[in-house]
Amino acid sequence: MFNPYQTKSVVIRKIIKESSDAKRFVLEFQDKEYAKQFDFLPGQFIEISIPGFNEAPFTFGSSSKNKEFFEIAVRDVGSLTSALSQMKVSDEVGMRGPFGNGFPMDLLKSRNLLLVSGGCGFVPLRSVTEEYLDRKDEFEGKLQVFYGARSYDDLLFKDDFEKWLGAGIDLNLKVDKQDKSCDSSKFKCDTGLVTELFGKVDLVERPVVFICGPPLMAKFVIQELDKLKVEYSDIYISLERRMECGLGVCEHCAVGPYYVCKDGPVFSWDKIEWIPGII
Repeated sequence: MFNPYQTKSVVIRKIIKESSDAKRFVLEFQDKEYAKQFDFLPGQFIEISIPGFNEAPFTFGSSSKNKEFFEIAVRDVGSLTSALSQMKVSDEVGMRGPFGNGFPMDLLKSRNLLLVSGGCGFVPLRSVTEEYLDRKDEFEGKLQVFYGARSYDDLLFKDDFEKWLGAGIDLNLKVDKQDKSCDSSKFKCDTGLVTELFGKVDLVERPVVFICGPPLMAKFVIQELDKLKVEYSDIYISLERRMECGLGVCEHCAVGPYYVCKDGPVFSWDKIEWIPGII
């Protein structure tokens, strides 16, 4: 029986270095029957656990259409993530979930989509992108990406860029500081803030917007969308940085009348913009 609250064993099948401090893990269920029932939406999250290191929340970085595996990306910034970063292929970790609400992918059946992200906030938006490609025959809308990071090295999923561009995705990159890697890149990679793209790139028509990234970035992105008269009900933001236990028990994720673990982490901006300090 499928139970998202039960911890299941997953095996590390592949590890890909994404940047100097981030790795992508391809994880596979030990229980194949359980895997067939496992499903998620881009933007939902899981809890990964390692004995002796407790557990921590992670968003999916892959499409839900592949039932053989799922992916997460990990930055080495804490005790559990440090332990996970030291693990090797064939090692096992615990997983429970998925939890929360994801991005409303069905809107792509009739609307264009703009993804805006900074740094590691692109992990759940990679899940959106991969899902878009796997279900492209279902979607009529175009996909546009605004993605920024501190440096070229900090841009995640660079190995995917050529595939995305070849599939017609409008990929626009920004880095805070120019470097030789960016200068020699075959992908357009300008210096500056991701919000500057709003003044330089023509947006897709009538976009639905998915945002995930640092709160300060999200604040200024929404200001730019305000200038363009994008309806708040068409803006969806992930508060994945506030995720905690997944059950709404610890109450650390409480914002206004909501628990991010249960009511989020994805919210439409019109539902939360009135909450003080929400981003």
